[in-house]
Amino acid sequence: MKAKADMAKFTRAIAVVDGLHSSRPEYRYIFVEAVDGRLTFAATDGEISIFSSCEAAVEEKGSIYVSAGPLANLASLKGTGEASISVGERKKGDNTEPTLQIRSKAGRYTLAALEQCFTLPELKGAGFVAVDGEKLKPFLKAAATLTRRDAGGNVTFTAIKLENGEKGLRIVSTDGYRILVADVPDMELPVPAECFIPKTGAARLASVLTKDAGAGFIGKEYLAVKNESVSVAVRLMEGQFVDYRQIISSVGSDIGFSAEAPVLRAAVARMVLASIKVDVAASGGVLTLSAKGDGGEVEGEESIGIESNKAGFEGAFNGRFLLDGLDLSGEGPVTLSSKGAEHVFFIRPKDAGGMSYYLMPMNR
Repeated sequence: MKAKADMAKFTRAIAVVDGLHSSRPEYRYIFVEAVDGRLTFAATDGEISIFSSCEAAVEEKGSIYVSAGPLANLASLKGTGEASISVGERKKGDNTEPTLQIRSKAGRYTLAALEQCFTLPELKGAGFVAVDGEKLKPFLKAAATLTRRDAGGNVTFTAIKLENGEKGLRIVSTDGYRILVADVPDMELPVPAECFIPKTGAARLASVLTKDAGAGFIGKEYLAVKNESVSVAVRLMEGQFVDYRQIISSVGSDIGFSAEAPVLRAAVARMVLASIKVDVAASGGVLTLSAKGDGGEVEGEESIGIESNKAGFEGAFNGRFLLDGLDLSGEGPVTLSSKGAEHVFFIRPKDAGGMSYYLMPMNR
């Protein structure tokens, strides 16, 4: 392998793939390839694979694996001009080992390398279709935020479900206490049946989405997205997903109220300063929120005006979870409705652009 590339673009491409961490030794390497006028770097942790490339004058095509730490250190160099990259070898005892040699104005570097290390997803088999990444990004980012840890500190409900719905691509996420259903209008992907991606992977996919992005599936193993210089492939998960349709179909409107999202959001945020548990009581066009910290040392209470033609009610919510739902609600009116104070609440924002948020109340 022998190639030349702009030093700034070279180090920037390395920086993009740095940061995937794994306890498995074989994943502590970065794949380097020179072919078709580009220099490509790739890293994986076995579940998420990141590819980044830059333009290069390729004299001899080839590929090699280099330890991630030393190569990533080069990304901090502020060198300019041209970088020359080639594969060589050096003596190691009675044998020789492959090396990656990098020369620039900043200096000359020789890094130990491996000819074979791990297998990466084959992006050429993804069958990419054009997608509006700027439209898809907020939905994936929102779905990735619904995380929770159990008593042992383990993350639960780690998957996001993808399916093609009546309005386009549907993204569903839950942590057991709340459900986010996001319909991306006028967007369809060749989604396989029972398609699940990890929430950590969804955040990575969202990070590279641009207006003119591409997305596709590599068989039934990976979902991949790409922009002009960066691609991310996420391994699909197996298992069963909560029957979210049954849950959301049971949501009623026997009780509920409407309020301005910014006003309600600010009031809930102040209550959360006292306690995660926020009590609410709606009656006569007024919503009263209250919270009491452990031991009663900190208490808060305030009222805001609401619109409601439903019966009054009293209930309690996890304040942080309620804030997450209100953060998706934009700046206009938002409606909370349910069959009863002990049933799932539907947070219906006026301008959330296809996102629906369902929240379980807390015991009072």
